[in-house]
Amino acid sequence: MSFAIMRCKKLKGMGSVASSLQHHFRERETANADPTRTPENGYWVGKTTDETMGLLRERLPEKHRKDAVLAVEYMMTASPDWWEKATKPQQIEFVKKSGEWLIEKYGKDNVIAFGVHHD
Repeated sequence: MSFAIMRCKKLKGMGSVASSLQHHFRERETANADPTRTPENGYWVGKTTDETMGLLRERLPEKHRKDAVLAVEYMMTASPDWWEKATKPQQIEFVKKSGEWLIEKYGKDNVIAFGVHHD
């Protein structure tokens, strides 16, 4: 049986955001990723941790609460059996619809990183 998976996580500190981005952009060792397939990953909007952290800083108000949520990380995927059965166009459509959902929910200017991992 195939199913969709979505996980969201509030990130409250700049260190948490940077750590999440380093994992996302594979700028640190990622145990659950196949390094030979990492070049197949694709990124839109921010392309590196430094660039994306800059985008975040531009959007944050000068003053914010110490415990404020600075970013929300989403992971959207489907069960492994779906990926195995889905055609390439279906996979592309899944990624496209996921990005469209984020933009509709938060606004285009508030999505500072978006990527697809094939590794």
